[in-house]
Amino acid sequence: MYIGILGLDIVSIRVFRYRSGRKQTGCLTIPYFFSAEYDDAIFRLRAHPGSGAVVLDLGCNTGFFALRCLDVLGRSAFEGKFTWMAVDASASMLALYRQRVLTTNGLEGRIKMIHGLVGERTGAAAFFESTNTGANTCVPEHLDTDRRYMKKQVPFVDLDSVVPTGPIALIKCDIEGSEGDFIRNYGDLVRRAESLIFEFHDFCRDQNGLIGRLKEAGFSHRTLKKVPGSSIESFHRGE
Repeated sequence: MYIGILGLDIVSIRVFRYRSGRKQTGCLTIPYFFSAEYDDAIFRLRAHPGSGAVVLDLGCNTGFFALRCLDVLGRSAFEGKFTWMAVDASASMLALYRQRVLTTNGLEGRIKMIHGLVGERTGAAAFFESTNTGANTCVPEHLDTDRRYMKKQVPFVDLDSVVPTGPIALIKCDIEGSEGDFIRNYGDLVRRAESLIFEFHDFCRDQNGLIGRLKEAGFSHRTLKKVPGSSIESFHRGE
């Protein structure tokens, strides 16, 4: 099996090929691996008892987060310890996710893939898809005027109807400006989670209020990374 996918940018890093029990090294370019943006949350899963708790990847794109989890946690994390779910509004990105994460790494049947927008509970919205997959969004304020987009109508996923009852080990949320809608509309899911990690965008309204809401729900908070336009915000219980 080959842990990894074709890279998009930044730097070459080591990844591992497992063939016949022999470990080999290769190169590719994955910012998640290099910058370790979400490792604060991923490494916490190592000590988690699992027992089928949900790991929910909102805005899964082509699978960077899942591949980093596979790299850090190993295959056992995908063999019943957790219930893995991946949601994205782009059908083409999910097709690549299936090929690069599930098929290439032998994880068919280990991760439930769901197509749809995240934020509202019902309805549909215009989704703008770019060749830069990190710029895909349903928030017009997030559109880059220098890019070309394809506009599609995509339904929202009712997460309450698809996420199993019981504990949620981690929610990772990178949905390009809709993170506030998710927090406001899915309080029950948030309250069931042990850890949350968000990419917040500067045009997301009332960020301080959203952070305050999560603190009131019992989470401690840290800003892991801040760059012009966005930040990575980490929330955990019991700290």
